[in-house]
Amino acid sequence: MRGDILAVRHYSWLGNRIRKSTNCEYNHVAMFIDDEWLIEATFKGVKKTHIDTYKKREAKRELDLAVYRITEMTDIETQLMLVFLEDKLGKKYDFLQLLTLWVFLFFGISRRIEPIDNTHKWICSELIAESAYSAGIRFSDKIDPDCISPADIINSNKVRRIE
Repeated sequence: MRGDILAVRHYSWLGNRIRKSTNCEYNHVAMFIDDEWLIEATFKGVKKTHIDTYKKREAKRELDLAVYRITEMTDIETQLMLVFLEDKLGKKYDFLQLLTLWVFLFFGISRRIEPIDNTHKWICSELIAESAYSAGIRFSDKIDPDCISPADIINSNKVRRIE
Protein backbone atom coordinates (compact mmCIF):
# COMPACT_ATOMS: atom_id res chain seq x y z
CA MET A 1 0.00 0.00 0.00
CA ARG A 2 1.17 3.54 -0.71
CA GLY A 3 3.33 4.90 2.08
CA ASP A 4 4.07 1.55 3.70
CA ILE A 5 7.67 0.82 4.62
CA LEU A 6 9.42 -2.33 3.45
CA ALA A 7 12.02 -3.55 5.93
CA VAL A 8 14.68 -5.87 4.50
CA ARG A 9 17.10 -8.26 6.17
CA HIS A 10 19.92 -8.94 3.69
CA TYR A 11 22.16 -11.90 4.49
CA SER A 12 25.34 -10.18 3.32
CA TRP A 13 28.49 -9.08 5.14
CA LEU A 14 27.38 -5.42 5.14
CA GLY A 15 23.81 -6.33 6.09
CA ASN A 16 25.11 -8.32 9.04
CA ARG A 17 27.33 -5.39 10.15
CA ILE A 18 24.43 -2.92 9.94
CA ARG A 19 22.13 -5.21 11.92
CA LYS A 20 24.78 -5.82 14.55
CA SER A 21 25.68 -2.14 14.96
CA THR A 22 22.02 -1.07 15.18
CA ASN A 23 20.88 -4.10 17.21
CA CYS A 24 18.05 -4.65 14.75
CA GLU A 25 16.81 -7.55 12.68
CA TYR A 26 16.55 -5.40 9.51
CA ASN A 27 19.23 -3.40 7.73
CA HIS A 28 17.40 -1.68 4.86
CA VAL A 29 14.17 0.26 4.36
CA ALA A 30 12.23 1.40 1.31
CA MET A 31 8.79 2.94 0.77
CA PHE A 32 5.93 1.72 -1.38
CA ILE A 33 4.67 4.27 -3.89
CA ASP A 34 1.88 1.88 -4.92
CA ASP A 35 1.14 -1.84 -4.51
CA GLU A 36 4.04 -2.93 -6.75
CA TRP A 37 6.72 -0.23 -6.74
CA LEU A 38 9.09 1.08 -4.07
CA ILE A 39 11.49 3.99 -3.88
CA GLU A 40 14.75 3.26 -2.11
CA ALA A 41 18.34 4.39 -1.76
CA THR A 42 20.79 1.68 -2.78
CA PHE A 43 24.47 1.76 -3.64
CA LYS A 44 23.30 2.54 -7.19
CA GLY A 45 21.45 5.63 -5.94
CA VAL A 46 17.80 6.53 -5.33
CA LYS A 47 15.63 4.45 -7.63
CA LYS A 48 12.30 2.75 -8.19
CA THR A 49 12.30 -0.99 -7.61
CA HIS A 50 9.53 -3.48 -8.35
CA ILE A 51 8.49 -5.57 -5.34
CA ASP A 52 9.04 -8.75 -7.39
CA THR A 53 12.78 -8.06 -7.22
CA TYR A 54 12.60 -8.56 -3.46
CA LYS A 55 10.04 -11.38 -3.58
CA LYS A 56 12.30 -13.44 -5.89
CA ARG A 57 15.28 -12.97 -3.58
CA GLU A 58 13.12 -13.82 -0.58
CA ALA A 59 12.04 -17.05 -2.31
CA LYS A 60 15.74 -17.92 -2.76
CA ARG A 61 16.25 -17.25 0.98
CA GLU A 62 18.71 -14.43 0.28
CA LEU A 63 16.73 -12.04 2.45
CA ASP A 64 13.66 -11.62 4.63
CA LEU A 65 10.97 -8.95 4.32
CA ALA A 66 8.49 -7.21 6.62
CA VAL A 67 6.04 -4.41 5.97
CA TYR A 68 5.42 -1.57 8.42
CA ARG A 69 2.80 1.15 8.35
CA ILE A 70 3.03 4.64 9.77
CA THR A 71 0.13 4.91 12.21
CA GLU A 72 -2.46 7.63 11.85
CA MET A 73 -0.99 8.91 8.59
CA THR A 74 -3.35 10.99 6.46
CA ASP A 75 -3.65 10.86 2.67
CA ILE A 76 -2.12 14.35 2.49
CA GLU A 77 0.89 13.26 4.56
CA THR A 78 1.31 10.20 2.33
CA GLN A 79 1.17 12.38 -0.77
CA LEU A 80 3.74 14.82 0.65
CA MET A 81 6.11 11.93 1.41
CA LEU A 82 5.74 10.46 -2.07
CA VAL A 83 6.34 13.84 -3.75
CA PHE A 84 9.52 14.18 -1.66
CA LEU A 85 10.68 10.69 -2.67
CA GLU A 86 9.92 11.15 -6.38
CA ASP A 87 11.97 14.34 -6.32
CA LYS A 88 15.00 12.38 -5.09
CA LEU A 89 14.97 9.78 -7.89
CA GLY A 90 18.36 9.59 -9.59
CA LYS A 91 20.28 11.08 -6.64
CA LYS A 92 23.44 9.26 -5.57
CA TYR A 93 24.06 7.06 -2.54
CA ASP A 94 25.77 8.77 0.39
CA PHE A 95 28.63 6.52 1.44
CA LEU A 96 30.01 9.24 3.74
CA GLN A 97 26.66 9.43 5.55
CA LEU A 98 26.65 5.65 6.04
CA LEU A 99 30.14 5.85 7.54
CA THR A 100 29.13 8.82 9.72
CA LEU A 101 26.08 6.96 11.04
CA TRP A 102 28.21 3.93 11.86
CA VAL A 103 30.74 6.14 13.73
CA PHE A 104 27.93 7.84 15.69
CA LEU A 105 26.50 4.45 16.66
CA PHE A 106 29.87 2.84 17.43
CA PHE A 107 31.06 5.68 19.67
CA GLY A 108 27.64 6.47 21.16
CA ILE A 109 27.61 10.02 19.80
CA SER A 110 24.31 11.83 20.18
CA ARG A 111 22.34 11.69 16.98
CA ARG A 112 20.30 14.77 17.86
CA ILE A 113 22.84 16.81 15.96
CA GLU A 114 22.85 16.89 12.19
CA PRO A 115 25.90 15.12 10.80
CA ILE A 116 27.62 16.02 7.57
CA ASP A 117 24.60 16.38 5.30
CA ASN A 118 24.71 16.26 1.54
CA THR A 119 21.21 16.98 0.23
CA HIS A 120 22.13 15.45 -3.12
CA LYS A 121 23.06 12.03 -1.71
CA TRP A 122 21.06 9.63 0.44
CA ILE A 123 21.16 6.47 2.54
CA CYS A 124 17.99 4.36 2.81
CA SER A 125 16.87 5.29 6.32
CA GLU A 126 17.69 8.98 5.89
CA LEU A 127 15.60 9.06 2.70
CA ILE A 128 12.57 7.53 4.41
CA ALA A 129 12.94 9.65 7.57
CA GLU A 130 13.34 12.88 5.61
CA SER A 131 10.31 12.05 3.48
CA ALA A 132 8.29 11.59 6.67
CA TYR A 133 9.75 14.79 8.12
CA SER A 134 8.63 16.67 4.99
CA ALA A 135 5.07 15.64 5.92
CA GLY A 136 5.49 16.63 9.58
CA ILE A 137 6.17 13.11 10.89
CA ARG A 138 9.20 12.40 13.09
CA PHE A 139 10.16 8.84 13.92
CA SER A 140 12.12 10.09 16.95
CA ASP A 141 12.38 13.37 18.81
CA LYS A 142 15.87 12.34 19.96
CA ILE A 143 17.40 11.61 16.54
CA ASP A 144 17.94 13.96 13.62
CA PRO A 145 16.28 12.52 10.48
CA ASP A 146 19.66 12.73 8.69
CA CYS A 147 21.19 10.36 11.24
CA ILE A 148 18.44 7.78 11.66
CA SER A 149 18.93 4.05 11.12
CA PRO A 150 16.50 1.41 9.82
CA ALA A 151 16.21 0.23 13.44
CA ASP A 152 15.10 3.67 14.59
CA ILE A 153 12.34 3.70 11.99
CA ILE A 154 10.90 0.25 12.56
CA ASN A 155 11.21 0.49 16.34
CA SER A 156 9.49 3.88 16.40
CA ASN A 157 6.14 4.20 18.15
CA LYS A 158 4.98 5.88 14.91
CA VAL A 159 4.95 2.58 13.00
CA ARG A 160 3.49 -0.89 13.38
CA ARG A 161 4.24 -4.11 11.59
CA ILE A 162 1.47 -5.27 9.27
CA GLU A 163 3.15 -8.23 7.49
